[in-house]
Amino acid sequence: VIFKSMKRLPRGRKPLEERAAYNPAEVGKNFELYDDMRKDSMVMELLTSSPRIADIYSFCALSSLIEYVPTMLEDYVMPTEGYEPKERDTDDDRTPVNEYINPLEKLQMALEMAKGLATMHGHSGGVIANVDVQIGQFCRGKDGLIKILDFNRAEVLLWDAKEERYCTFLNGVPPDGSLRAPEEIIDAPLTEKIDVYALGNLIYSVLTGLLVNRNFETEKAHRRITHGKTENIDVDYFDSRSPAEMALVKVIQWCWTFDANERPSIFQIVEFLEDEVRKNVYSSQDVY
Repeated sequence: VIFKSMKRLPRGRKPLEERAAYNPAEVGKNFELYDDMRKDSMVMELLTSSPRIADIYSFCALSSLIEYVPTMLEDYVMPTEGYEPKERDTDDDRTPVNEYINPLEKLQMALEMAKGLATMHGHSGGVIANVDVQIGQFCRGKDGLIKILDFNRAEVLLWDAKEERYCTFLNGVPPDGSLRAPEEIIDAPLTEKIDVYALGNLIYSVLTGLLVNRNFETEKAHRRITHGKTENIDVDYFDSRSPAEMALVKVIQWCWTFDANERPSIFQIVEFLEDEVRKNVYSSQDVY
């Protein structure tokens, strides 16, 4: 491929064709990186009509031009001490380290994130699984909405016309699966439900300001996940704090359903969160 541009030359000289070519050998050597970027950009373009997805304007090689999204949620949700994520003062301390975010705002953030994934799973051309749901993939745009901006691991599910269902897919065992669903760790057939499980991890971070499996090495994290072990959440503590936080605990535990067949769809999660936001908005208005 040759990229052409017309270069402005001194008066009296004819414009020349300037070539900016890449090295095919270099592209071949790094094909997966280029293909990831292609996938990222194509999926973003497919979903660009949704306000829950960052708009893309162009892409080339390993770069893309997208809308300005000034706030990365990871920076807002997960406070740091220097360069390291902030931790609780003691093991007995259950207070969220991001307590500067009020419970209702956390609930609304969870709903917005779920709606972004629902845009992918509910795409009119067929289901698109994100496959890499984590806090760093979400940002808040100038319009105030939370958007997804990274799709380089996305999977467009194929349709089995004979069985009249979407095909499963395989992804290989992740090198660091601390944020993955149980079925991913054992390289089992996957569906878009892996995004729902991972959303539970993300909402846990919104609730507490902490990462799941942060205290475990990869091998131990894998073993915990495949045996159905999740982060310990003190239900009584959050129930005593606020209805909004208790709603987040419920949706986290629902997302963490071990069996993918029993796990809720993203649309069920959105419906639950919409109902909880409505109830908590009314209750907070009653207080004032």
